[in-house]
Amino acid sequence: PDARLLSMSDTFLSSGQSLNTVTIGDGDSVYVGSGASTSDLQLAPGGNEYVMEGGQALGTVVSAGGFLFAAGGTDPASAIVSGGTIDAGAEAVISENGLASSVHVQSGALLSVVNAGITTGSILSSGAFETVASGGTASKTDIQDGGTLVVIPGGTVTDTTLAPGGHVVSTGIFFFSSTNPIIVSGMSTTDQPVNGVVLGSGAHAILLPEGVLTDADIQSGGAVAVLTGGILSGGTIEAGGSAIIGDGASA
Repeated sequence: PDARLLSMSDTFLSSGQSLNTVTIGDGDSVYVGSGASTSDLQLAPGGNEYVMEGGQALGTVVSAGGFLFAAGGTDPASAIVSGGTIDAGAEAVISENGLASSVHVQSGALLSVVNAGITTGSILSSGAFETVASGGTASKTDIQDGGTLVVIPGGTVTDTTLAPGGHVVSTGIFFFSSTNPIIVSGMSTTDQPVNGVVLGSGAHAILLPEGVLTDADIQSGGAVAVLTGGILSGGTIEAGGSAIIGDGASA
């Protein structure tokens, strides 16, 4: 059946409906409800797909500037993302009771698992990143040479395959940018802080345990999150910049 158009930019798929092999353009969003599915969508820059409880997205390709989100509500693994690719400059977030399986994360792309979200069988290419936040789970991740899995306190990682040159990071500082190819810093300790970093618009730093950031300039659109065991010292937060200090962190 055809999708029901909510506005010029929103399409809602309900039970029994599907959307296949189309491109979702700038400012357009697809909402995949219970019993609905998509297959082989292309999310162009500014295009969005939201997979809700009981919905499925199969083979979605998220291009630079596109965004994919899955959350299943109260039922475990009830919002399904299967296969597909996250390209450089794109992001996917798997949240509460969402499940992503066999997603290929390319160089410069970010896959985030939060709040009881689950990924299984993710493939992290060189330069690709997956972050596992508190309550999230990543299982059977294939971390290839140059790929990085970042484990935030409270995240769970099991059955990881780690190729030579791959990385699992749980301490130090993780830098990334939402506007440029994503990079990760060298790790820091309390004996080797990272000093004088400038975080402009779209730039972010996550301070993991033992991560120490001193005299940073957090400009408009830049952000720092300091997690348990991280330390933020000195520096400036300009108008429009932000710093979030978690329990057990220092600032």
